[in-house]
Amino acid sequence: MRKNILLSLLIIVIGVQTYGQQVSKISISVKQDQDYSHYSRTHKTLRTLGWVSLGTGIVSSGLGLIAHVTSADTDTGEKEDWLIVTGGTLIAASVPLFIVSHHYKNKAASTLSLGSQKVHIPQNGGRTVSDMQPTVTLDIPLNGQF
Repeated sequence: MRKNILLSLLIIVIGVQTYGQQVSKISISVKQDQDYSHYSRTHKTLRTLGWVSLGTGIVSSGLGLIAHVTSADTDTGEKEDWLIVTGGTLIAASVPLFIVSHHYKNKAASTLSLGSQKVHIPQNGGRTVSDMQPTVTLDIPLNGQF
């Protein structure tokens, strides 16, 4: 008798657990849209930071170089040297920002989507039955074309 009760409880627990693991299609598509928007937003933010860093570095280095050339006779040029070094550092810091921005651009372009398609399954007697089958689609851009 105890074995029958334990077996019944085990079957009920397994049934409830497997029923609880089903995932709705709506939550998957919303998550994919959030992933795409996250990667796209990150790409745009890093690209903007890269351009700002590059532009500020060029302006800073240019001003430091001009100030260093015009005040070479009168001053030791420490302030101008700092402007040149700071500008060069900002220019160098923009390179990884552009590289990571391009990485996120590719991640946003290559998307993994889940869906379903109608499949016709042949049955005995020459008839077919239509059924929905889950699909996984991976879009990978070729040659940088989006």
